Amino acid sequence: MLTKQEKHELLAAAIAGDEQALERVVHEFDGWIWRQYTQQRVRPKAEDWYHECRLVMYRCLAKLPQQHWGVLTSYFQRAVYHHVTTIWRKEFQVKFDTVLSDECLAYLPESAQQRLPASTKVEWCDMKGRVQADLKPAQQQLLQMRLQGYPLKECAAQLQCSVSWCCQQWRLIQKYFDCLKQHRFYR
Repeated sequence: MLTKQEKHELLAAAIAGDEQALERVVHEFDGWIWRQYTQQRVRPKAEDWYHECRLVMYRCLAKLPQQHWGVLTSYFQRAVYHHVTTIWRKEFQVKFDTVLSDECLAYLPESAQQRLPASTKVEWCDMKGRVQADLKPAQQQLLQMRLQGYPLKECAAQLQCSVSWCCQQWRLIQKYFDCLKQHRFYR
């Protein structure tokens, strides 16, 4: 256990850029770091988690408003909590990213559209018509804009709603298309 004076000196050295002091500061929070690690549902490798916490500590020391151990403790704990949330959001986005990205929705040249068999065009138009019949007017507009190649931010601006609402509705529309495709209700 460190005294107040030792903590203050250690903190000053870590802020000044001393690598060993930074290691000791992080080491002082080991118990809390590993307790947070065990509380996560999706756990990264232990070494990765410790390294992430070390990076968070480095950022906290760089932004620390006062050279006080209590302030660092509170600041570090909040920063790690938010860092975990950020990692989880990024993982969620990677895992559940939209099936049709903006690149896939780009305009097809006329020659590419003509190469599609007539049955595929009819099938697509039929499926699109069935989906549009079940959608609310705002969702129909969103579908039309996305199929024309508009990104979600532009759709949100045109529809005067939030980007998150557009993203949620777009995912629902995609799920509906997938359901129709899988169960062949459109045939």
